[in-house]
Amino acid sequence: MDVLRILTVLLLASLSLTTEAATRYITDNLNVPLRDGPSVRNKVLKNIKSGTRVEFIVDDKESGYSL
Repeated sequence: MDVLRILTVLLLASLSLTTEAATRYITDNLNVPLRDGPSVRNKVLKNIKSGTRVEFIVDDKESGYSL
């Protein structure tokens, strides 16, 4: 029974790690457009300069866009 409890705790702990936002930085010498939607047709809200701290909440590998 103790093994089952330990496995349950480890499983729950690993699930909480995957829900954290990832902090990343713009490191190249460029401006990144921040748009109001996942398309180049969406309006540019502002340009993000190099070195700006950003947090990625969702990273959609299929479309190539991140939130």
